Amino acid sequence: MPIAALVAGLFVFLAYSLIAPIPVQGQERDTNVLRFQQTAGPYDIRIAVVQSALSLGTTLFAITVLEAATEEPVPDARIVLRPRHEGGDQQGKATAHNTVQSPERYDAQINLDAPGRWLVTVEVDSSLGLVAVAFIELEVPEARKIFGGTFVFIGAFAMIMGGVAYVWWSTKRQRRGRAGTE
Repeated sequence: MPIAALVAGLFVFLAYSLIAPIPVQGQERDTNVLRFQQTAGPYDIRIAVVQSALSLGTTLFAITVLEAATEEPVPDARIVLRPRHEGGDQQGKATAHNTVQSPERYDAQINLDAPGRWLVTVEVDSSLGLVAVAFIELEVPEARKIFGGTFVFIGAFAMIMGGVAYVWWSTKRQRRGRAGTE
């Protein structure tokens, strides 16, 4: 049994070493964050856009609305994002909501499900008035068919299943050996 435990431990170690993240010195965290700012009517609108590298087309918006004259936050604004695909008639709608941690910040998530260029219009409505601005152009890339991580996952899964099969087989063999000697 100690050999089976040693082999299973080796399989687990190898699987972990294949899928463990490797820290990179000086790696930037915000490489996929786009920042936009525009003054429209009584508002100074600031948007940070994060396009997910894990899920194609999933885009997160962090919006801050300030009163242009005083630079004070507008906490009672109603914000609607309207994305429109440039090449077709695909459209969407998302509302941005206040966050608990920062009441002057509004968050929204949109799934842009077709590759190509998208134009996002931002509507801000509060006691200061209603403004609609064609604000952001985003590019959604074509989907890749297979990812390099897929092969690592398949290899790690195969190694783990091989370890489980070996432990099962060796346990069954030892039981047969004990049953034959008794």
